Amino acid sequence: MPAGAQHFAAISGVDQGTMTWKTTSRGSGSGLIGKLAQANIDEVAPVDDEVVVVRDDDAASAPVRQRLTAGTLLRVREVTRAEDLAALTESGRTRAVVLCRSGLSLLALHDAVAVVRLACPDAALLVLDDQVGEARAEVAAHAGADGIINLAQDWKSAGEAVLAAADQRARARAVGDAIAVRSEADLLGLLDEEWPLSVLVLAINNLETLAGRYAHGDVDALMLALAIRLRPVLRPSDTMARTADRSLVIARRDGDELAIAALADRLLRACREPLVVTEESVPITIAIGIAARGGRVTEAGATVAALLAEARGASARLSNRGRAAYELADTALQARVTAQRQTEIALRYAVDNHEFRVFYQPVVELQTRALTSFEALMRWQRAQVGLFDAASFVEAAQRSGLMTRIGQTILHEAAAEAVRWPVASASGPALSVNLSPQEYFLPNLVGSVDHILAEVGLAPGRLILEIPLKLLARDPLSARSILRDLAALGITLVADDYDGQMTDELRNLPIRMVKLRMGLLDGIETDAERRARVAGIAAQVRAAGWLCVGKGVETAAQAAILRDLGCHGGQGFLFSGARPAEELPMFRGAEGAWAWTPQARPIPAG
Repeated sequence: MPAGAQHFAAISGVDQGTMTWKTTSRGSGSGLIGKLAQANIDEVAPVDDEVVVVRDDDAASAPVRQRLTAGTLLRVREVTRAEDLAALTESGRTRAVVLCRSGLSLLALHDAVAVVRLACPDAALLVLDDQVGEARAEVAAHAGADGIINLAQDWKSAGEAVLAAADQRARARAVGDAIAVRSEADLLGLLDEEWPLSVLVLAINNLETLAGRYAHGDVDALMLALAIRLRPVLRPSDTMARTADRSLVIARRDGDELAIAALADRLLRACREPLVVTEESVPITIAIGIAARGGRVTEAGATVAALLAEARGASARLSNRGRAAYELADTALQARVTAQRQTEIALRYAVDNHEFRVFYQPVVELQTRALTSFEALMRWQRAQVGLFDAASFVEAAQRSGLMTRIGQTILHEAAAEAVRWPVASASGPALSVNLSPQEYFLPNLVGSVDHILAEVGLAPGRLILEIPLKLLARDPLSARSILRDLAALGITLVADDYDGQMTDELRNLPIRMVKLRMGLLDGIETDAERRARVAGIAAQVRAAGWLCVGKGVETAAQAAILRDLGCHGGQGFLFSGARPAEELPMFRGAEGAWAWTPQARPIPAG
């Protein structure tokens, strides 16, 4: 571990061997930010920290994303122009920016670092350099870099250096947050009357007693240790301040009470290990009061001061009971959060007890009616309750961090089932699986998919991965790297929810198929304008050399129109809804071929 990470661990009292919230299973992480990332991999809580790489768009620097992802366990995104940093980092989640430019002179290096530092003042800034020398390190530091890493260095050490720099920057900010006591006027001045806004007020339960027993009465040291512990859990864009009532106030520009409750849960988890103050371990519990307002605030009296007062009231109620917990000031929002937590608990039970089932919906080739693939769709079979489709629980799964584990479980089960599909010829139907956003950015995604396919014995050529178009369009350079690595396995890649948004970046991705957005076919039989739009999209897809599949096909007329427009396949209730594995033999003919046999509404002849 780099010296910076060790120093941070000593100051904050983080036990590097035990700070993970679940036994480490993949990678090790470094520093508290690294441990939080590992906890995310282990599906304990969703942590959305990011590293952004500014690199040349060439083959030599293309592997940087994959290697930094493995080295840091954080989500890594990429841009080629520093001018694009603002849009990519506006969410405030960026922990570190890594500048990777080859062949820079000293002056060009200084200018490049200065531009990035200006765009990202709160993030750690590292330089990956193809040259060595003390002068280059000094020039980079003068321009605002936190360190310089030789490209020849091993990537584990490079990842640890990035995490250590992020930890050090978080610690430095925490010291500034906790060392100065903010007056009420100063605090309100920090928090502009802009919405959305959520305020969390944190108080250490029995603070005076703890300080007297463990810290020689030094309340300041205890508050500083708490701030250092908690700052890495926050986004760099979050505000944290110490107030005269010996509380820490945290503010985030987010009115989503479920997301803020998840943040409060992470803050509580971070305090499970004792703080270290003057060489003593201090076990603490904290009470967190929360008040939130969305982007559309219309009620009278909706001010930052009122929001702060509500959060303080909630914190005081918990502190009086000595509880390590969080509470929302709004009882209606608290009820919603409580319901969400109950769903998360049920989901964790469902994962451990194999309550998720896979159903399969066929995709039919429109010209021949051959069955080309089955899309795997997850269902939740709740004991003594019933069967639920994904729409009823996917949000809770994503918020809880369980979506990665559920998604990989579904892939494993569906791939094992696909191996059992009997075939009359050399190849059977392909298996199509949706990739969630959390899985898409999973540091070990490619290795995990490759391992599952090898373990169950499914040929990569029979797997189709569907990726939401919005993920591909939001960050095209990262998409190119991620999809390139997946395509190298022999997997077919599909852009899902396509609506005609063709760009040069999208055209350059290793995609072989698109699925049209659900609802795009509604009314296509009678609406000439809608039909013309679908025709234009189908022509666009063909020009890119891709196959086109229409989703939501409910009538024979819709299927016929898609076929005449040159669409390769269709999927929808015309052919079949999602069915359990035991019902799939209904799609096999007498000679063993997989095909759709029309029942009452055949596709009209062309």
